Amino acid sequence: MDTVLLIIVIVVCVLLLACAAVTAVIFRKTIARPEKPADNESEIPQLRDFRDLLAEGRSWFLAQERETLTMTSYDGLKLYADYLPCENARGTLVLMHGFHSSGLNDFACVFRHFHELGFNLLVPDQRSMNRSEGKYITFGVRERFDCRDWVELIDRRPEVAARPIILDGISMGCTTVLMALGLDLPENVTGVIGDCGFTTPAAIFRHVLTHVFHLPAFPFIPISSVMTKLIAGFGINECSTIDAVRRTGIPVMFVHGGSDDFVPTYMSVENYEACASEKKLFIAEGAGHGMSYLIKRDECEEMLAEFFAKHAPAV
Repeated sequence: MDTVLLIIVIVVCVLLLACAAVTAVIFRKTIARPEKPADNESEIPQLRDFRDLLAEGRSWFLAQERETLTMTSYDGLKLYADYLPCENARGTLVLMHGFHSSGLNDFACVFRHFHELGFNLLVPDQRSMNRSEGKYITFGVRERFDCRDWVELIDRRPEVAARPIILDGISMGCTTVLMALGLDLPENVTGVIGDCGFTTPAAIFRHVLTHVFHLPAFPFIPISSVMTKLIAGFGINECSTIDAVRRTGIPVMFVHGGSDDFVPTYMSVENYEACASEKKLFIAEGAGHGMSYLIKRDECEEMLAEFFAKHAPAV
């Protein structure tokens, strides 16, 4: 009997060690700082059809006279952003990029359109990505404080102060701006645009584990929870977009691709249903992850024009 028990204990220990090793590999690929931004066009095949448009958008932005801004985060990281002012601006857009990405990747198709509509553009590098310092990505949990601090920093500039500020985030950037709604933001934050965000780190971990890595949620989610807390210092259930939007009075426009298989569309539906403020939900049928504007450009621009006219009217 003792021998059987010993064998069971050994098998369980081996299985737990194997699970921990697999989780450690996933941890390095997801939470640890990436060496470079992802090649979105390789990972999202739909983007290939818009390669020329995206290249044109990047070239336009890089050709503008921009300013590099820096700040120190609440936990001591040096963070960077590009700032492109607009003459006689009607307001400022804070554009938060997504997971393993950059502003140049995620907002290339809208930079010029937003600027020509009369907005200053603040484009931060999220912590632990690109120029900004940090070892670990926290899936919005700590990034929400960075978003708030960027807003407070840009609001001190004379061409921005007292004029509308709108937060716009895509993918993890969407989760960042929605979680930031649970914090005290300046009164002139008049709206949020949230495109294809997830609800909690735990929820997106579970989805990616089961649908991308084809692994069961148990025991990998509990092991991941312990690893993120001990190593990266945040809890995967520490913050929720649903809790944040339940408490906000700031208007939110939710956008999500109807064919998004990376961040499930139902997560934006859940956010929309929980949101306590003025809200709108647009599901772009046929659009994959982060593709809503490109696939349904006319509809998105019409909705954006209405949103801006109401919450950041032209000067």
